[in-house]
Amino acid sequence: MAYVKKSRSRDPSYRMKKNKKKGSLQPAITTLRYQMDYSVGGVTRYIDIMADMSKINRRLYRQGMQVAVGSITVISDAISGPGSPTLDLQVRTAGNTWVTQNAWTKGYALWRQMNKEVLEDNPSVQGKWADYKINLVESQAFANTLVVQDGSGADYPAGEWAKSVYVVPQHDVDPATGEVKPAEEWTACLAGSDDVPNKIVSLIKAYEESRATVQDVAPNVPAALPNSFYLKLTDDGSQDPELAAVIEDANDQPPYSMVDGKYPGGSGFTGSSCLTLQHRQIINPFQPNANIAGFVANCGLIELNCQNIADQGTAGKIDILIHLVPGTYNGILAERMGQ
Repeated sequence: MAYVKKSRSRDPSYRMKKNKKKGSLQPAITTLRYQMDYSVGGVTRYIDIMADMSKINRRLYRQGMQVAVGSITVISDAISGPGSPTLDLQVRTAGNTWVTQNAWTKGYALWRQMNKEVLEDNPSVQGKWADYKINLVESQAFANTLVVQDGSGADYPAGEWAKSVYVVPQHDVDPATGEVKPAEEWTACLAGSDDVPNKIVSLIKAYEESRATVQDVAPNVPAALPNSFYLKLTDDGSQDPELAAVIEDANDQPPYSMVDGKYPGGSGFTGSSCLTLQHRQIINPFQPNANIAGFVANCGLIELNCQNIADQGTAGKIDILIHLVPGTYNGILAERMGQ
């Protein structure tokens, strides 16, 4: 019997390997399910998309990505008929600005530079799933971050998702022993203020405090300009000095606040005002379910606030489905943080 050469292009295993090349669309679960509380006083919870994608797809999804959220479905079975609560659901993320991108880039670069001091001589000690992981704001914690659920509504089993640590050099000496005190360990959040007691640093605040900016008034025009020799030399009447004063005063200050802490997402904005409101949805007995349009979530981090604005039913739960856009980064659409 003659040997028949098998075509590689028709071999299923060959096609599977070919499709796994970098940049191809890989299989992935792209819908994440959560359950969130609501109450009259309001409940704030957080979502870490990349942590949950790593759990359910059993591979590392790096957090330093701009994640495309296709839509969010909100299901509220308990809201139906008279006497049901009316909910105000607000969805926030870090603002997608050059400030946010550059603040993350600088924080990430300095974290890598710090670790390099040890890893250059001891590369084998780094964890296999090491990655730069941060919180959205200083108030985000493990306790108020929602856990992705499986198909039956039970919390999905968790692995390790340890937040990255900055080890700050210590120069103070213990007066009792004369020894240098232990170095301080800080974690990071993307937006908002520092939390000094809990050793949390805001990357946007740190970025603002580390860079020079424009002058309050530019250009710095001499006060004697209206009566200067050259202006008088070209003056055909009584117009030029007045016109010079108008030109000097118009648009010589930047079109944004120069007050400290007013970087978008910085420490000058209190509470959730440091974040960008992506959507606000009212859920009531006449519209118990909702579909929220898509947006970009920097680092895959989202803040949800749900408040019962009609004092009925006092407290309860809603189901939230986050639908990610399929793409070439491990099966989802996501681009690296940074400009």
